[in-house]
Amino acid sequence: MEEKPISKLARTSLILGVFPLLITNITGIVLAIIALKRIKLYGLRGKAMAITGIISNIIISLLLVLSFSTPRNTYHGMAGRETKAVQTLRQLVKAEKIWKQNDYDRNGINDYWTYDVSCFYRLHYKDDTSLLPVEIARADARKAPFDFPTEIELMEEYSWSSGGYYGYLFQSMMTDENGIPYNQNPVGTNKTLATNTHKFAFMAYPDAYAISGINTFIINEKGTIYANDTGSDANKIILTWPGKDPTTVTGPVGRLWRVAD
Repeated sequence: MEEKPISKLARTSLILGVFPLLITNITGIVLAIIALKRIKLYGLRGKAMAITGIISNIIISLLLVLSFSTPRNTYHGMAGRETKAVQTLRQLVKAEKIWKQNDYDRNGINDYWTYDVSCFYRLHYKDDTSLLPVEIARADARKAPFDFPTEIELMEEYSWSSGGYYGYLFQSMMTDENGIPYNQNPVGTNKTLATNTHKFAFMAYPDAYAISGINTFIINEKGTIYANDTGSDANKIILTWPGKDPTTVTGPVGRLWRVAD
């Protein structure tokens, strides 16, 4: 008895299943379904091939849909997230310059804000815009409620634990290279030490080490960004500026700091 030929449609659908292109994969699914009907009707060979074509095209299609629908803060690769962390630290430096120039906290001193990150968004005056986008404010690793004077408006408080901004969390550093606290000048009705006339520093670290990023980044009033792989231990968060020249100082796991610019 002459052997029945293999369905060409089944073969084509299987081939289309290796191409990561949504239109192609949908076409492959349709062709495989048609192939199954013709195989049954005409007694052709290739049923397993057609079924495999349907499965492979469905899997590829789902992966493509998921890749397009992933939120932007988890979309980019590790290098892209680290680049975004560096850019965000530069935004904080710009915000500091505006804060100091305009005495945003109304303490009567032209000084830098050193208490937290979120207040760059939360604090503003009437008809004034915030100095930082809310997405970055939500990535503040240290929420800092603050009692400002009555003429200052505070934006609505948000859930600050949002999984980071592009996979990174941000935090104001606590002490300078000499171990002196950055928080020096009093602000608010409670006279909380929260600003510094000359200095400030911020750091950014991955909220999921080796997934969202590897490097921890730091920046101070001089504007140079330094990077170091501080390892996966969350307790190794850098809150003290590493010396007058960070490139001569090793981090928590023995690696030298390096300029990230």
